[in-house]
Amino acid sequence: MTDYIVPVRCDADSEPTGLFAISSQSGETVIIFADTDKWDRFVHAVAPVLHGEGEYIGAISIEAENFEEAVEALADMMPDVVADMVFVADSAPFTEEAIAWLAGLARGG
Repeated sequence: MTDYIVPVRCDADSEPTGLFAISSQSGETVIIFADTDKWDRFVHAVAPVLHGEGEYIGAISIEAENFEEAVEALADMMPDVVADMVFVADSAPFTEEAIAWLAGLARGG
């Protein structure tokens, strides 16, 4: 079993308000992390962006055999939320592009 990390947006009271998704050509895209180093890099990139909006980054941890099972478990937990979202593994090229883009936003670029 692997622990997968799913990013969530949290309000000023640290209450979850929804999944953290990035708009892409494929739709609202959520990265599901298995690599904790990538997760740490992602958090460092996104935290300043959300903080500027009065929000914070949080996480849901899902234990699953593989990425597909993690997505299924998430869909079981929040069927209405995930219905129109695209999920990608942290090994997808999109992840590095998203981290770089978010880091640029955090720097004001």
